[in-house]
Amino acid sequence: MKPAFIETVSCGNWQFHYCLLNEPSDFSKIANVFPQYTPFIEESALLTDTNYLHVTNDFIAPEKNCMIGSFHYITKTSSQSNLLAHFYVDQYQLLLTDLNIPDLTGHSLATTVAILKSFETPIEALYFLLTKTLNPLLSEIDHFERSVVTAEKRHYDKFKQKQVQQLFNWRSDLLRLRHLTLPLQEIKLATEEIYTNNHLQKHAIHSFNKRFERTTDLLNQYEKQLSSMLDLSTTFASYRGNEIMNALTMFTVLTTPVIVFGAIWGMNFRVMPELYLKYGYLYSLLLILFFTGLVALWLYRKGWLGNKKIRSK
Repeated sequence: MKPAFIETVSCGNWQFHYCLLNEPSDFSKIANVFPQYTPFIEESALLTDTNYLHVTNDFIAPEKNCMIGSFHYITKTSSQSNLLAHFYVDQYQLLLTDLNIPDLTGHSLATTVAILKSFETPIEALYFLLTKTLNPLLSEIDHFERSVVTAEKRHYDKFKQKQVQQLFNWRSDLLRLRHLTLPLQEIKLATEEIYTNNHLQKHAIHSFNKRFERTTDLLNQYEKQLSSMLDLSTTFASYRGNEIMNALTMFTVLTTPVIVFGAIWGMNFRVMPELYLKYGYLYSLLLILFFTGLVALWLYRKGWLGNKKIRSK
């Protein structure tokens, strides 16, 4: 099966090439059509899961500067899985593979190509598409925010083990979202490395930078919220553990008289005067209750049984 090539589109001073691949071996077929992109093709064929970025920065011949790389993206139909697109961009060319443009932009391919034609440079066109990758990411972050805020309110009211597990699940989701932004961060830094300020002031690049900044700020904020909630969970669990240990200790201390007298009168000696007392059973109960009350009074005066006034507050 041959890869679906979109004919090269002339966009004024630069050209746009776009193709979809059906299998990894299709990269070699692209090389036959675009032999000048051999390094890009070799890199793309090797890495299909993890992102990469290679920058050529030639100070003697700036026109040879280029970026070869990839980035993860999600769409409405792939919100639970990360797709990987590959790109090559220089001063005059933009080549894209494995990027489902209609799903990403929400427009037909023809409409998107018409928009790309309006840009003066290929780097602007690439940044226009990168900006679109942030839209579903921001949408997912909004959904993430609603879940976290709701859980945060419930979390402060009542602690539950399931809520802690949910926090760890959200921490995993947050790491996945950060994983999506890392390739974009690399591309942003590489662009600043090889392009002049005139290029960086273009609207498409400026729009991406601001949207990317908003995305990272939100991720940082939610990471702090999750960390605070996890710290609170840890503190609350420690507090509850201390309360349980305190209750068990008090129970053990209060039952000490029962255990001691039970051990004494459970002995099997032949001579035990208490066995012949007429009211020995009653005396033993009163003795146990007396010493239990004495221990309870001592604990209360020490403040180890807790202060009812403080608890009511």
